[in-house]
Amino acid sequence: MINYSTIKAAFLPKIGWRQNVDPNKTQLVDLTTSTSGLYYNDAHPLLTPRLLEALAFDDSQVTYSSYGAGTEYSFGEVVESSGTNYIYINQTPSTGNTPPNSTYWREYESLTETLRQETEAGIVKCVSDWFNKKSKLQTANNLLSNEYMVKTTGDISDTTANSGKTRFIEITPPQSLNLKFEPYKIGLQFTVAENIPIKIFKSGQSAPIHTETFAYTNANSMQWFDLDVEFEGGFRYWITYNESDITGDSINGLVDRGYYQDYITFPVGKFYDAVGGYHSNDNDALWDLTENTYNVVNNYGMNFKVRVQCDYTQFIIDQADEFLIPMQLSVAMYVLRKLALNPEANVNRRENKIDTAQILYEIDGDSRGNSLVNRSMKVQYEEALNSIAFDNSGVDEVCLPCRRRGVKYSGI
Repeated sequence: MINYSTIKAAFLPKIGWRQNVDPNKTQLVDLTTSTSGLYYNDAHPLLTPRLLEALAFDDSQVTYSSYGAGTEYSFGEVVESSGTNYIYINQTPSTGNTPPNSTYWREYESLTETLRQETEAGIVKCVSDWFNKKSKLQTANNLLSNEYMVKTTGDISDTTANSGKTRFIEITPPQSLNLKFEPYKIGLQFTVAENIPIKIFKSGQSAPIHTETFAYTNANSMQWFDLDVEFEGGFRYWITYNESDITGDSINGLVDRGYYQDYITFPVGKFYDAVGGYHSNDNDALWDLTENTYNVVNNYGMNFKVRVQCDYTQFIIDQADEFLIPMQLSVAMYVLRKLALNPEANVNRRENKIDTAQILYEIDGDSRGNSLVNRSMKVQYEEALNSIAFDNSGVDEVCLPCRRRGVKYSGI
């Protein structure tokens, strides 16, 4: 998995668009920063500020509504405030957040906003193309596991008496820089229908990372709830409740009552270890772990639906310099293709005479397949993408495994 919102935010300032040196022409209000020294305009001579103006919607005759403090605004709405236009950028509609509050608004200019959309699309395509190549080469993993932690249901007669202790499930994902472990559902099974407060702790952090109270309404039965948390590889986590906060007893779900014998099914999986336990302190803060008593025969009424995935977001950001050239070409091709095809059929005062066939030839090369001769942008992009071949051996054996290329033997 890749968090493309984070990727876009990280890469936007690394390569910029050149500002029009003519102050009487359209001036970009953003996207001109380049921390790498690279500019998208330099990827092809056609990407001049004057030609880029053909992309923009001509809003010179549009009067945007004035911002109203009592009006609810949604993503993408444009308003005018104190002589400046702003676009609402928050996914959650709201009222009372007066521009230029950067959490909800950014300055709006038609060409800048269009270039932002095309730039973000090109960034996403570059990263997506790279990941697809890695996946085909079997040098990247994605979804590794999606399963129930405990695969049995509890015998309602097998209960643990409420004695005022803090009960927990300790989960340890493997050492992996890119692995994300998500217990995205929690199952509860107790003898009394009541509210059950759950707190989750992370090693090295005193305060709980997540606190939530679940309205358990189906006594003696396993009841499932959504749980919005994410665990990182290399840390330990404790999902806890304090028996002093409830009145019922927990039901053990680990013992499978088979026809021939009972057997324990507490998980020790490939991608995580889990164990139950308890201590006599409260669970307001992370306690002295030496006081834990562990066992592998009781889950204390808790089960989880877990998803284990590889998240390459931070790895890609850490290797940003390797992506800059293919990303520059990817965005440039996106913008040139839009100039050539003109999908919105823009006809405005900024329109230029654009040779569609010539632009597409520059991008894709000879339609007869002789693209190696003219070195089209597409060929350059593929070569640049293939050059992202940093040695990931030893970086992450779980999510970025080495491709085994040794000699294979087989019988006949």
